[in-house]
Amino acid sequence: MMDKKGMSMDERERLKKAYRMSLIAGICCVSVNLTMLTSLIRSELMEQNGWSYMKMTIPFSVGTVTGVIFSLFTGQIGDSKNCGKLAMGGAVLYALGVVILAKFGWSMVALILAIAVLWKLGPSPAQGGLTVAASKWYPRRLATKGTAYSTLGMSLSVLILTPLYHLFTARMGYSNGLLTLGLILSVIYFIAASRFEAPDIQNESNDSGEDSDTVRSAFDNYNVKQSLFTPQFWVLALASFILNCGHSVILGELNEIVKHCSGAEIEGWIFLCLGAIGGTSGRILLSHIGDKVGTFTAWATAFATYGLFIILFPHIGNAYIMLGLYLLLDASVNVCIVSSIAGPGYVFGRKHMGGISGTMSIVSAASGIVGPTIFAYFADRGNFTTPLLIIGCMELVGSALIWYINSWYRKKTAKQPAIV
Repeated sequence: MMDKKGMSMDERERLKKAYRMSLIAGICCVSVNLTMLTSLIRSELMEQNGWSYMKMTIPFSVGTVTGVIFSLFTGQIGDSKNCGKLAMGGAVLYALGVVILAKFGWSMVALILAIAVLWKLGPSPAQGGLTVAASKWYPRRLATKGTAYSTLGMSLSVLILTPLYHLFTARMGYSNGLLTLGLILSVIYFIAASRFEAPDIQNESNDSGEDSDTVRSAFDNYNVKQSLFTPQFWVLALASFILNCGHSVILGELNEIVKHCSGAEIEGWIFLCLGAIGGTSGRILLSHIGDKVGTFTAWATAFATYGLFIILFPHIGNAYIMLGLYLLLDASVNVCIVSSIAGPGYVFGRKHMGGISGTMSIVSAASGIVGPTIFAYFADRGNFTTPLLIIGCMELVGSALIWYINSWYRKKTAKQPAIV
């Protein structure tokens, strides 16, 4: 029996479970996203330790690269039937990172370890595992929508965590407040992960909710090793590298950019909350249009918009207009982030999507060094426009790469016979 949307009872039940798994993944992402408060924590550490911009890039760059290398393994969590249990282990690692950051953040060695654990090793099973697994519960024709819903917690986390961060640190001090909040979040992360159920995708051609005449990519159901020998893998990996170069700078240095380019002092948490609103809006927008206009079309357009916004941002001169532009900027970057997760699934199929995406993140690991280093080199010399011009142009190149993938994908799916 079919409903008005042409869905059977089994398909409706699967979709209900998909929404439930997206909610659990969202709760886990909110819990682990202290990383979204990077600009606040960086400012606190720089003030306490008297470090320059360049020196502050060291722990975040080394920690990011270490964590991304670990993604070679954690990316496959989304393909594992035990992804919920693995995420529970990530919650324990996350708690360890919180303790190191809160109590030993004054030491460069300890800070590098804390960033690696707290920014990557702990969150990866949730951000790179549960979100991928939750998106697989959706039928393939709703793949982008499912990815957007499953990653919504990444944006909403800032709206939730920013006031909590201020509340705990104002009442208990930076160290004790961060420690208490982080441990509470670790417990929530652990409990939520224990309730997650992995999807069972045996073959994309038999995915629930698919029509028998669905056309597919030439590389459908490719595994990690097979995908490595395709140019499309490396183009997508390069695009992710370019995206992360810009995102790592905007996420970590927004306060300083606004202060030096507008002359106005605005609390960093205001930008974080506005970014969360823009990011959430971008993901919701993509959930409605991504599967209709095409994931790659939406991705390339957002990439170009993001690049132009970064170039324009330091030239505004008015902090409040910059606030408005930042809403649009963060909406664009979140469309790119969601698309970069869903995109490989269209090219290579979703059966091994977690492993393929995790391997791509290895390729883009250098972005955690390149973006912040470019910015720090110029910022220490009082120049905040040139690094954003360079990064903005890089984002425009990223747009061109995705348009290439879009053109290739449309040609291949048009020629490829249906797989039943």
